[in-house]
This record gives sequence, structure tokens and C-alpha cells, in this order.
Amino acid sequence: ASDYDSNIVDVYVKNIRNKLDDKPPKLILTIRGRGYMLSTEQS
Repeated sequence: ASDYDSNIVDVYVKNIRNKLDDKPPKLILTIRGRGYMLSTEQS
């Protein structure tokens, strides 16, 4: 893998959040230093 694609997952998650209109409640949670998690809470 190259240095230029080290944030490819971040870019895809951002695009998914934009498509989902990810406002509270957040559907995709960021776990700092670990990754991402889908929320199971429903509003």
C-alpha cells in the first residue's frame, strides 16, 4: 500500500455519512485509534 491511500477508509466513511445524511443520532461512530462502529441505537 502507498502513503497516498492511507486514509482511503476515512474517505469512504465520509462519503457514506454524506449519503446517509448522518445527523444525530449518528449511525457510524468513530472509535479513536480503533476504527468505526455501526450504532445499534434507534431514535
